[in-house]
Amino acid sequence: MLTFSAPDLTAFTTRVFQAAGAPDLVARRVAEALVDSNLVGHDSHGVIRIAQYLRDKAEGHVVPDAEPEVVQATPAIAVVDGHWAFGQVSAQFALEQAMRRARQLGIGAAGLRHAWHVGRLGEYAERAANAGLVTHILCNSVAARVVPFGGREGRFATNPLAWGIPIPGRPPVVLDFATSVVAEGKVRLAYTAGKSIPDGWIIDAQGQPSTNPADLYTGGALLPFGGYKGSGLALVVDLVGALMVGMGAPALPDSTFGNGMLIIALDAAAFGAADAFARDAAILADRVKDCPPAPGSQGVMLPGEPEAATRAQRLSNGIPIAEGTWATILEAARSVGVEFEAG
Repeated sequence: MLTFSAPDLTAFTTRVFQAAGAPDLVARRVAEALVDSNLVGHDSHGVIRIAQYLRDKAEGHVVPDAEPEVVQATPAIAVVDGHWAFGQVSAQFALEQAMRRARQLGIGAAGLRHAWHVGRLGEYAERAANAGLVTHILCNSVAARVVPFGGREGRFATNPLAWGIPIPGRPPVVLDFATSVVAEGKVRLAYTAGKSIPDGWIIDAQGQPSTNPADLYTGGALLPFGGYKGSGLALVVDLVGALMVGMGAPALPDSTFGNGMLIIALDAAAFGAADAFARDAAILADRVKDCPPAPGSQGVMLPGEPEAATRAQRLSNGIPIAEGTWATILEAARSVGVEFEAG
């Protein structure tokens, strides 16, 4: 296992995307988003994505210098076309549209179409929560890697959901999860590291359980979490987070690959009980936290706390990356003429 500082990884990743044709601010934005995912422990959405993004750009799927724009709007709603810019750029633009409307009206929403892999949803939920807004985010893609409950072939993407909720005096609650048992990127991490995966994550092309991550990429599929519950949520994300905003879904013919995204932002003050909400939310969080720990547990952690603890640890001690994963990243970087340089 290798270890890298966040500044070194960010500088390296920025140079990679600059070399691939991204404007400086875009390259920096994507780099910071990827490295932040590593910092909070979600390595599946971190710098492992460099090779994928460069391949996507080479194949013409992503337009590094494209600019997202609002193509339809009401006072409360914006529809954003990402024009196939890097997803982190488009999603940040859409988030700002929803937040601005929420501050003005108490509620704001943004639908995003033609976005290319927006990355970790928790980043956007946390940004909004740190700005004092409650946020709910739905996101799909058309990569059919998840089976519906009772099926054996992929019909859904991992279709994540996220919530961000500010609580005065403490870090916000940030809940971010795929509707599959696990994010596809975690299988990819195991695959590049040459490791097996836990039973119950995937099935192979014959519909049989497998612990070999390669089976996902040779006709296999991820399983939905909680059986019909995850499957049902995945369907809701396709319907509301994609079709409603003008994007496709894996089970539809001729759907264009990419992310559909719906962001809903709320200002608690608009509900007329902001002070009570702030007080009671803090009390509730404390009551949940002071629950006696189960045997063998270190105690209750609220959504977002594991990520905050990991960020502090990795900022201090560095970001670990498996040697196999790093070799893949270096090969991709060298394809655009960039070598890693430690600061």
